[in-house]
Amino acid sequence: MKSKVISFRVSEDVLNVIELICKDDGISRNKLLSDLVCNNFNIKIQGNKLTDLEKILLKLKCIVLETYNPYTDTLMPCIYTGTEEDGEYEGKLQILVGDDTLIREKNGKYYIFSFHNENAEPIWMDEQEVLDFYAGQNLAYEFPLWKDHSYHFIRGFVDVAESLLSSLQENLETNKK
Repeated sequence: MKSKVISFRVSEDVLNVIELICKDDGISRNKLLSDLVCNNFNIKIQGNKLTDLEKILLKLKCIVLETYNPYTDTLMPCIYTGTEEDGEYEGKLQILVGDDTLIREKNGKYYIFSFHNENAEPIWMDEQEVLDFYAGQNLAYEFPLWKDHSYHFIRGFVDVAESLLSSLQENLETNKK
């Protein structure tokens, strides 16, 4: 397949975000932008050819950092076929996310199965709610690093973060469906 180089202008703020992502992921700007365009293209053009689980996987890959799993010899997130250990999901397709969770489907709804809480009652969600869950989960990792900030900066951050977390937990319990 032939390829051509194109260019486009972005604001300085967007460029800064691109540079930060490239630095964190160790990739070039060209690779990042090509991946973003190709992923979006694949979602729009091939979306009608994909199963619902494959659509979620494709969108999830834009949210969750891919990691290598030596046990399955695959990059995660990925489609995973349930084994005998998965009980009623034996032989059924699921998404192995890579953070010790699986996305399971039943009757057009999904739930997130956690290996850390295997007996938890499923919370059934639609596709967007699943994607929102993982987007929120990833956002929670946006904490400042010690190497970049002083002790007092981190201490101030933790003080406010604890207060915000307490407030979020109260709102979550109040607004539970």
